[in-house]
Amino acid sequence: MLAKAAFSVEVAPLEGIVIASEAGEAPTFFRRDGGLARLRQLHNPSRRHCCRSVPTFSECEHGAGPAEDAGVQTGRGSQARRTKGGFSTISYVSDGGSITPGRNDACPCGSGKKYKKCCLDGQQPVNQILPSNYFDVKGKNAEQLVLDLAHKTFLTDWCYPNPVLPSGKELCDLLVVFDDTAIVWQIKDLKLDGNRKYKPSEVEKNLRQLSGARRQLFDLKTQIELQNVRRGKEVFDPESIREVYLISVLLGEGESAYPLVETIKEHTVHVLTRDSTQILLQELDTISDFCAYLREKEKLLSASMHIFIIGGEEELLAEYLLNERSFSHLQNAGYNMITIDAGIWESVQKNPRYFAKKDADRVSYGWDSIIDRAHEAGVPEYELVARELARPNRFKRRVLAESFLDAHVLAHQDRRKDIFRRVLSADDTTYCFLFADDPEPHPRRREMLANLCYVARGTYLRNQKVIGIATEKQIRPTCSYDYCILEIADWTEHEQSQMEKIKAVTGILTSPTIGAISDSEYPLDSSTGKIPR
Repeated sequence: MLAKAAFSVEVAPLEGIVIASEAGEAPTFFRRDGGLARLRQLHNPSRRHCCRSVPTFSECEHGAGPAEDAGVQTGRGSQARRTKGGFSTISYVSDGGSITPGRNDACPCGSGKKYKKCCLDGQQPVNQILPSNYFDVKGKNAEQLVLDLAHKTFLTDWCYPNPVLPSGKELCDLLVVFDDTAIVWQIKDLKLDGNRKYKPSEVEKNLRQLSGARRQLFDLKTQIELQNVRRGKEVFDPESIREVYLISVLLGEGESAYPLVETIKEHTVHVLTRDSTQILLQELDTISDFCAYLREKEKLLSASMHIFIIGGEEELLAEYLLNERSFSHLQNAGYNMITIDAGIWESVQKNPRYFAKKDADRVSYGWDSIIDRAHEAGVPEYELVARELARPNRFKRRVLAESFLDAHVLAHQDRRKDIFRRVLSADDTTYCFLFADDPEPHPRRREMLANLCYVARGTYLRNQKVIGIATEKQIRPTCSYDYCILEIADWTEHEQSQMEKIKAVTGILTSPTIGAISDSEYPLDSSTGKIPR
């Protein structure tokens, strides 16, 4: 049974999702000594295939909630730049801000008194009472703010803070490397001058550092040793990278007007403020969602038009979300100039469907927690599994987490059988969930998971990749996970024959209950799955 899934907001909707679930006794081959070895001989483990365990952990989190620029024109609230596709602008206007503390805030002079009872009465300019190391401290805090947000969005395994060149000089503030994508971050905390503008030299310094980092990584191919708290040390491989994004984060008070993008040496640099950094990384909080937005934004910049935004990058984000995560409606409008007014983002946030999406997404962070446990396997292969689990966007993670949690509840409620299996076929990947109680170190459960993945590969032939997750059958305060990845591009008749033998011996997927998933990213509007304007 193959049913269409209602993924209406997706840019490339899933063709369909099929679920096969079954409960059963643990087969004899998994009970007798020597039985595991016999099953191992039935399939070829030499393909991309690994199956690992992680130890028991303290809390079960299945449902946890969770410059160089040619041709620049400047004017009040806009900056323009020449791009290959024609003359394009994308600009941002705001009211700015102030570093002046509130009356009841601690006085920045360090006296410990409230501002109103200290330097406020003396009318001393704030920039004269700041401690000498104020902006150095702010810079460190700024880097940590972005790193904390990056860890939540891209997850710890793919974030490399402060990588250095062989000379010991810092390459950039943060490098995110996930599969074939690299995101280079440079972060500064700046103050405004009397005209409420940043010093051009400081802004350009960020751009030059980004350009220099890109050159070292991809032009010179300098050997850069990356270090990650989980993955240890590894050498950056520029040949594996297909997409590169440069991001300059300016976490100062905020200029009254500045461009959302800059160009240096023909490379696009996305310019973010403190607010836009937080909004983008919180709203697009998977590597897939975040890069999809940057990709669409850069496509928009290749069009020959001026885009004037009143408000901030969040208004552009709102346009993107309101139009099925695309800017094609702007590119195809046929206008030379487009103005995006302030208030669109605010209206999105107040929409009941936006609240419904946020509430529905809570379960998806349980999937994040499963990804986050993979490193505890303590072997290098864990990253292969973790990367595949982290590849789906937030909506797809919600679907996966709901399916996993639903299956776990059914397994918990089943008192007659030893095991419960669920197989979910979606996109180009098949996911296998196995629930079985097994004493540490889970040799029987790992073997059952490996064979479930093998049978699933031969059952859903269109999907070359199979990901497996196993945990205890009963929902408990503590639990453990086993992970498995199987990727076989060319499924031969011999492998199909071996799969049928395993299926006959183990009873895997011999009499499953077949179902389908139909879901909408914005649940209150199942007909379109879109946020209405």
